[in-house]
Amino acid sequence: ISPKVADMVSEARGFLEKHPRAEWLIPAALCLLLLAQVLFSVRQMSQHADEAIHLYAGYRVLKCSDYAFGREHPPLAKMLAAAPLLWSNIPMDCSHREAGANEEEQATRWLYSQTDWWPLLMRARVASSFAAVALCLGVWMVSRRMFGRMTAVVATAVLVFEPNVLAHGALLLNNILLAALFLL
Repeated sequence: ISPKVADMVSEARGFLEKHPRAEWLIPAALCLLLLAQVLFSVRQMSQHADEAIHLYAGYRVLKCSDYAFGREHPPLAKMLAAAPLLWSNIPMDCSHREAGANEEEQATRWLYSQTDWWPLLMRARVASSFAAVALCLGVWMVSRRMFGRMTAVVATAVLVFEPNVLAHGALLLNNILLAALFLL
């Protein structure tokens, strides 16, 4: 390490020892960087095959208390993603399920029948991206507690630029939320 870098590191350590609460600026900055990357990239992604089903199932749980739709996945991620749709008060027929229609067809038909389906999907993706932020904070807290500050910085920085997290961080899938929950 060059003497300049060593001096900068020692100054940073001295500052953090004097102001221990300032240490939280590091994970805050890394989480904001992750959130910015995820949100700017997800605007250019087309709809994933399962997003309509997850969004419809989550909204159906919130509006109708019907957990029967999309039973193959846990409902928490779907409900969190669908929560911003409650403010739009999108109509949902809770009385019945369409006979003869499979779940994918019914969910896709419901999503595309909305006049502003793309902004609805984007709002749900923004809500879903906070699972990536929770994972980022979880990695910081666990690695900081177990291995120290430098390891926490490196581990969190690796997560912030991890391609799988960036690719799936804002999609309406269970992957990132389940990873965060397993870690925590």
